[in-house]
Amino acid sequence: MRKDEFLKLLEEALAGAASAGEIKSQREYYNEYIEGEKRTGKKEEEIIDNLGAPELIAKTILDAKERMGTAYSEGETYHQEEKRSWRVSGVNTWYGKLLGIVFAVVAVILLLLLIGGAITILVQIALPLFVILVIIALVNVLRQK
Repeated sequence: MRKDEFLKLLEEALAGAASAGEIKSQREYYNEYIEGEKRTGKKEEEIIDNLGAPELIAKTILDAKERMGTAYSEGETYHQEEKRSWRVSGVNTWYGKLLGIVFAVVAVILLLLLIGGAITILVQIALPLFVILVIIALVNVLRQK
């Protein structure tokens, strides 16, 4: 089977059950896949034989779409759907911004706690050293008199 025949059969198997955009996206994907494999030195017939029947591939695509509950808008390709779903879950939403603010507040609190802990340790070490140095200085001053 040739690439053109494979792609035509795939389109026919998806027709009616998938949008035109999704069919176009799948056609482009398999066309690019076949061309990429050909560049590695494989023969077109071998690549298509390894892929299997286009009708079975179409059924797998439709089953996966149904299992995922993905509904493509009319004329929307898989890649457009992927971008749209990323945009919805991005930081441009109100809860994304809220999450960013909460994260920033927690980071500031942790930073302050870290600085406070360092100061506490420094005071615990430096204060006794300072007192010891003052006592030594006083003892030296008193010895000289």
